[in-house]
Amino acid sequence: MKSICVYASSSDALAASYQREAQRLGELIAEHGHNLVYGGGCVGLMGICARAVHARGGGRVVGVITDKLMDLELGYRDADELIVTKTMSERKRIMAERADAFMAVPGGFGTLEEVMEILVLKQLWYHEKPCVFLNIE
Repeated sequence: MKSICVYASSSDALAASYQREAQRLGELIAEHGHNLVYGGGCVGLMGICARAVHARGGGRVVGVITDKLMDLELGYRDADELIVTKTMSERKRIMAERADAFMAVPGGFGTLEEVMEILVLKQLWYHEKPCVFLNIE
């Protein structure tokens, strides 16, 4: 496995345990030399995970974010590669294409919507990539 797509919260208002585990996930991705593919945010669990990949070293961070979110200054500008899209559909398509596996960590409606789509695509045999839910607490 080379690239892991992580679906995660963009909110900073989450339990400290969720934040610790998002950091640990980023560290593990880097330690194993994998790439993080994610929603491109600098906030919430997304930002924590991306910064942890860079802090640990060994992995690359590929963010995929919409132009609207970039305009709100929510993009992680230190990403090794930051892809800016016009639509959420395009964003999700690129993330799915760039990933070898998918992981969901705590998040809100966006995280749920993204992971449900990828699970439906797997169920319908559009891909055979691993899908994981990280159960924190």
